Amino acid sequence: MPNLNFDPRVEAISIGRYLLGRRPSEFAITRYIAYVRTSQTLAGADARMMHISSLHPWLFSLFDGGASVARSCQSFRMRICAMSAILETCPEYYNDFEQTIGAAAFLRMIGIGARAAILSVIGLLILRIVRWG
Repeated sequence: MPNLNFDPRVEAISIGRYLLGRRPSEFAITRYIAYVRTSQTLAGADARMMHISSLHPWLFSLFDGGASVARSCQSFRMRICAMSAILETCPEYYNDFEQTIGAAAFLRMIGIGARAAILSVIGLLILRIVRWG
């Protein structure tokens, strides 16, 4: 098994790309690194999921969804939530997190919910494989 202790900067960039679809600002990366230094070290399945999803970013949504359904790997999910909170407080990302109201927003939320449900089921299956690894 490779060394799973990797640079929190890589972690911040990977999670930021998952949440925003692009690289986060240096300010957000620096705040995330400060958070990681005060949080617990990832271990076990949490560390494996972070390592794998940092190498293959398209897996973040699957792991995030699977972990939420299984209610496991909470350290992994807390890191995603921490980066989300950091990004939400940055004025430059206001439009990325702005709440919209109307029929189009409602239909978009239904689509997002259906996609999340599908990704959660797939992620749950992948999570079981990662746990065995």
